[in-house]
Amino acid sequence: MAKTVNFTVRVDADIKEEAEELFKDLGLNLTSAVNIFLRECVRRNGIPFEVSRNAAKAKIEELER
Repeated sequence: MAKTVNFTVRVDADIKEEAEELFKDLGLNLTSAVNIFLRECVRRNGIPFEVSRNAAKAKIEELER
């Protein structure tokens, strides 16, 4: 059996709530969704979506509105 560990992540409360609702609709909980994300990062040897300065800057500007 795989060894598991706990870790703490700080996240905006509204985002967490929205994500939990989304994952519930998908039949997942937050822990399962995070594990899927981490496994996909390892499988791809990187983040499984585009990350760039322009994308990050646009996202920050969107969140600040």
